[in-house]
Amino acid sequence: MTSFRYLCTFAAFSLMLLSACSSPPGRPGKDSEEPAPNEISDFKTLYTDNCAGCHTLGRSGAGPDLVVSASQKPADWLTQHFKQPAPNTPASTLTGNQLKALVTFVTKRDDKGVEAWSGAPQQAVDGAMVYQNSQCGACHELNGTGQKTGPPLNGIAGRRTREWLEGHFADPQKFSPGSVMPPYKFNSHDMDRIVSYLIAIPKP
Repeated sequence: MTSFRYLCTFAAFSLMLLSACSSPPGRPGKDSEEPAPNEISDFKTLYTDNCAGCHTLGRSGAGPDLVVSASQKPADWLTQHFKQPAPNTPASTLTGNQLKALVTFVTKRDDKGVEAWSGAPQQAVDGAMVYQNSQCGACHELNGTGQKTGPPLNGIAGRRTREWLEGHFADPQKFSPGSVMPPYKFNSHDMDRIVSYLIAIPKP
């Protein structure tokens, strides 16, 4: 459970770095670029196809071992490197979000980041996507990340049922009179993803 909680935390943290914007709580900016699930969730393939030829995780290769420590290179240098690794190599076809994902991976991680990126359960990635795209962290704290306007969400399964959470997302005023939280009109799939994600994370 501790490992799953870490993977969920890293997924949410990484997605915050990828899609951060200054929109009001619960409302993505109309000009914000949301990462598509396939651009983020299959990070292992992204890394293998674009980096593993020179950077072998866990041992030295043509490039430095990225397991040893996070890169100290500036983000703009890394972005350019990912676009064109060397003068004699073809330019990459990575999207903007994929470039951001790679920069995040090599600069803003701890020693468990490799495991989190390559082994995060799909359900954690899917739930984190809905959580971040809905900007829940603008009001709620989860695993030490986010604001404290609303109640913290760790261990929420011990306080609320799945049915209550689903109802609260759909109609916050009905379940918490006076709440400033906007209603979320999730489809059934996204509702299941975010509720399953939240109830899987225990208290710190």
